[in-house]
Amino acid sequence: PTTTSNTQDKWDTGNTDAFTSMLLTKSDSEVEKISRCTTASEIWEKLSKIYQSTSGESKQVLFQKFYGVMEDHYNSPVRTMCEIQNLAAQLGSMGTQIDDDAIIARAISSLMSERFRQFCEACKSVDSTKQTSVLLLARLKTWEL
Repeated sequence: PTTTSNTQDKWDTGNTDAFTSMLLTKSDSEVEKISRCTTASEIWEKLSKIYQSTSGESKQVLFQKFYGVMEDHYNSPVRTMCEIQNLAAQLGSMGTQIDDDAIIARAISSLMSERFRQFCEACKSVDSTKQTSVLLLARLKTWEL
């Protein structure tokens, strides 16, 4: 009886910790989708069904978003770059890897307004060994200052 009780206590504690962690990292709209779940396992299964679809339609939508992201007065260059990286990661989770060069090219091409012309030209002149998405993000953060 004691062993079973200890096992149940450990499971309850682990479930509560996982449940809380998952809820705290989700947006309000995501929390609404999982609000009826009573265990961490149920949350995981529900979110997996929602987000891990590997249908061609889902990939197509992600590709459209990936190639459609543009910097504008609502999205700063840094925010745009982060959105591109996020979409690339989502595509990666679906089995379609987007390499760093493609992310860099996509981020630079998203900066279409005239105010970025010099920045984009400068990026093109950077040595290829220093053209990484991490360094580009750092340059964009500096540029925004």
